[in-house]
Amino acid sequence: MNLSARQLGEENLPEVFAAILRDTGADPSRLLLEITETALMADVEANLRVLRRLAEFGLRVAVDDFGTGYSSLSQLTRLPVDVLKIDRAFVDGLERSEENRAVIRAVAGLGAALGLKLVAEGVENDAQRQELCACGCEMLQGYHFYRPLIEADFARHFQAQQADGGEANAPSLYYLIYVSRAQVEVGTDTLKALRQVMQRRNRLEGLSGCLLYMNGEFMQMIEGQREAVEALMRRIRQDPLHRDIRVVVEGSAARRVFVDWGMVVHDLESLPGCSLAGEDDKAASPLTFSRVADDARLCYVLITAHASGGAQRR
Repeated sequence: MNLSARQLGEENLPEVFAAILRDTGADPSRLLLEITETALMADVEANLRVLRRLAEFGLRVAVDDFGTGYSSLSQLTRLPVDVLKIDRAFVDGLERSEENRAVIRAVAGLGAALGLKLVAEGVENDAQRQELCACGCEMLQGYHFYRPLIEADFARHFQAQQADGGEANAPSLYYLIYVSRAQVEVGTDTLKALRQVMQRRNRLEGLSGCLLYMNGEFMQMIEGQREAVEALMRRIRQDPLHRDIRVVVEGSAARRVFVDWGMVVHDLESLPGCSLAGEDDKAASPLTFSRVADDARLCYVLITAHASGGAQRR
């Protein structure tokens, strides 16, 4: 239910809602009041008094067009807001724009920190849907799903979705992990150059992941749309730097592990105490990526451990 700035400024607005809820018997917890960010911040103190009274009735509040106004985060924490609706301006071109992805990630982090739900507006294609799901957006709306429907069509589509369990909207991100041997000796300068090339190219292609190097071998995880992941793997197979390439595991993913578009690169040999060998195996030859490649679960745990800063970036 949309509230205009003019309505929000009416002092008797809480009494109007109280009367409506009393007369209709409506469940206030199932009503969401949408207020634009600009209107909400126009007079914070006055709006705070009104919204707190509405919240006492059990009504919920959503900030619409979030990101286009000039809201103060300190003010946002004072207001009884339940939902942030990310403006379509940031969703448009999301699959191609690193800047828009950065904004979406920042808003997603803000929402998580404040315990708010997120809605992304203006989703128009599947690539945008995938990227928003990867960022942690819980709800999406836009013409990619449906255009405005009359009641009968809405009911029919809703019943069809309930019947198929919502499979049509299942996430379709893709990931792949492979190991390979290096054809030549790889040093710090080579890895630095690799990282620069991958960061630039992968951001343009919407790919993310992590590359590990140790004992003359690589292990890499790649995430993104399936077509982009497979295209990158074809280039890697043709790259003279790699030999004995072996895909360990691949499949669909609900969301990204590495949310910074580009590629994290770690030289494990340069990190003190970093080894695949256990305490009892120090005298034995060190384990290599190719020796653990038979255990897909171990490879997944090993590489995703670097998503939260498990090792210093190089």
